[in-house]
Amino acid sequence: MVQFWAPFTVGGRLLLKTSDHPFGLTSLRKGFCSYRKLCLNYSYVVDEEAAEEYNHHGGGRLGKDPPSHVFQTGLPEYSPDIKFYSNQEFPLRDDAIHRGMKYYLAVPVFEPDGSQDCIGVLEFLYNPHLFPMQKLTTFVRVISATLKAVELRTSDYYYHLDMENDLANVRCRCSIIKISSNSILN
Repeated sequence: MVQFWAPFTVGGRLLLKTSDHPFGLTSLRKGFCSYRKLCLNYSYVVDEEAAEEYNHHGGGRLGKDPPSHVFQTGLPEYSPDIKFYSNQEFPLRDDAIHRGMKYYLAVPVFEPDGSQDCIGVLEFLYNPHLFPMQKLTTFVRVISATLKAVELRTSDYYYHLDMENDLANVRCRCSIIKISSNSILN
């Protein structure tokens, strides 16, 4: 599933929303469709004043959720497992997991003029059966080329990172932690 989160202002506060914006599904899976429907009524806090008001009413924190963080920094975010996020970092985490989503990728979208002002975030949620994470660099290059075709762009971070190797290291660290935890328990 892919969806676009765009900024909007309410009462002078900057938020991100996905309703009335493009989205796509690789297939009509009940879990993905229901997650999209959930997101239509959700917004992420982007600016500090809105975050303070949101926190006052029991909401999240500024920039803790992936779309807001990507929007603010202009850098991508990916995870080989959504379970690595806490509920505070990703308020819709449990909903995504419950609906069969595992991998997460969010990339910033910019105008082609070289401006560093982010105009939105493309968010990808998918399960390992539909798209192996080992193809992430290729996938991100396709995203970049597709955005260029419609006169938009994303950051060129993937030229400088070896994401497959980074993911392998993350998996190894997780495996080591799991093994260590089992050894301690035994």
